[in-house]
Order: sequence, then structure tokens, then C-alpha cells
Amino acid sequence: MIGRALAVAALLSLAIAAPAYAEDPITDDFVTKSEIVDSLAEATEVQGVCYGWQLRVDDFDTGQFTGVFDLSNAGIDTRVDPAQCPKSVILAAEITYTSAAGEAEDFARWDVLPQGVTGPTVEDLERLGLKASALLNDSDAELTFTNAVLSLPGLTFERGGVPPLILPTERATPPADARATDRPGSDRFRERGGTVVVLVLLIIAGLVWAAISFRPPSVRGPVYLQRYPVGPYAPPDQQHPARPRPPHYPEI
Repeated sequence: MIGRALAVAALLSLAIAAPAYAEDPITDDFVTKSEIVDSLAEATEVQGVCYGWQLRVDDFDTGQFTGVFDLSNAGIDTRVDPAQCPKSVILAAEITYTSAAGEAEDFARWDVLPQGVTGPTVEDLERLGLKASALLNDSDAELTFTNAVLSLPGLTFERGGVPPLILPTERATPPADARATDRPGSDRFRERGGTVVVLVLLIIAGLVWAAISFRPPSVRGPVYLQRYPVGPYAPPDQQHPARPRPPHYPEI
């Protein structure tokens, strides 16, 4: 009885320690994954090549993220079937979370696995600024992994001669308070339009002032300098009027 009780207690402790559902450390957002599936399905329809990702996680710390996560043009949690896809390109990634009590560091790596087609390489992803080490950063992991898998069709076109198809990648995650302005045009200009207008007016005013201040003198006729007598004499405009002299009568 005691041995049986211990066995039951051990099973209960394992059931409590092990998570009922392994959480995807990259993204568990169904909408995001659905959009990626739709984009890959479009690439498969145009190029005749199946695309997907495979993520293996070993969580030696809490075990919360330990699991294998798949996504492909066929759907979420669906691997590429070699029987149905003789041509495929898979982004296979591996993340290892080490124990917090140990000295080893977490690490991540990935590889591109083409089959039946000349596919891209890890160096091609790095040329785009995509590195596996970013998968360890919570703020960059989803964006990096998404951009990497969405870049596969374009890179496969460059390498394997399949029909061209460039899927738009996610450049940045929009802020939580982002909303449509219902007005076309640049948001940056809309926010700083008043400052731009003032600066333009100041520049125009400065150019007008410079044109007026530094314009060349107008061409006129020769200018003659008025010379004044030198000595005790004053200029004509400062001289006193001459006094009348008495008449001179001849002597008789």
C-alpha cells in the first residue's frame, strides 16, 4: 500500500510540474499565425514550392516552453508533407533555455532546409539582417522569425529560378494605440506640418531680405564732387550774405 501510494504521489507531482499545453515562446497569437499561413499559401500557389517553419524548444528551466511547433502553407501546427510537396523550403529553428541555477547561457540557431529546389541559405537571411540570436530577445523574436519565413519565397526565386513572388515582411510592430487617421498623406508631415510651414516662411523671408540688402547699386550718370574753398572760407551754404556797400559818388 505504501509503495502504491508513493507511485500515485509521484504521478500527481509530474502532472502538476508538466504544463498541460506547451507555450510557443515566439508567438501564440492565432491571428498572426493565420496571416503567415495565408501568405505562404499564396507563395505555394504561385511558385509550386511549399514553405514553413519548424521550431523546437528545450526548456530546462521551467519546462513551460518545451515542445515542437510547426507552421506551413498547409496550416498552423501542420508540417510540410514531402509526399504532397516534392519541392519545399523549411526554416528549422532550435531554442534552448538553460537552467537558471546553471552557468550555461541560452542559445538559438536555425537552418534553411530546401528539398527538390535550390533554396536560400542562412547567409542569405543574415544578408537581410536576420539572425537566429534575435530569437532569444522577447521584443524581437516574433518579428525576426516572421520576417525570416516570409523572406523564403523571394530568396528561393533568386536561388532556384522559381516564379517571382516577394511577400511583404513586417518591418516593425505597430504601437498598441495605433489607429487610422482617415486622412491620406504622411503622418509625420501631419504631426509636424505647422513647424514645417513656419520654417519655410522664415526661409523665404530671409531670402527676400538678403536680396534687398545686398542688391548692387543702380547705374547712374557721373557724379561730380563739390569742392569747397580751403581756408577760413566756409561752404557757400554756410556763408553770411554779403552786406550792401554804400554808393560811391565821384568828387566834383
